[in-house]
Amino acid sequence: MSDLSAGSVAVVAPIGPVVEVVSEAEHRSSPHDPMSALHTLLHLCLAVLTGLLVLAAAVLLALLLIRRRRAPAPSAGRPVTGPRAPPPTSVRLARLCVLRN
Repeated sequence: MSDLSAGSVAVVAPIGPVVEVVSEAEHRSSPHDPMSALHTLLHLCLAVLTGLLVLAAAVLLALLLIRRRRAPAPSAGRPVTGPRAPPPTSVRLARLCVLRN
């Protein structure tokens, strides 16, 4: 240290590369890291899709419960009506079969 005079400044240069120590939390929250922004965006999309899925499940469950409450009591089957006429095409086919025999 005897080489330095009263007005001189000593400059110390590193011998190897400078390594900056950054914690994991600081690395993730870095606004300049594009992967951090993408990771955050993917988490946001996942949260929105999960919310929509929960909402859809709640609406579906509510609709099923409402339908079950409104459903009439099952009867003994279809109501019995009188005999009805066959459709016109089957009548024509029956006549054709009779004419051929």
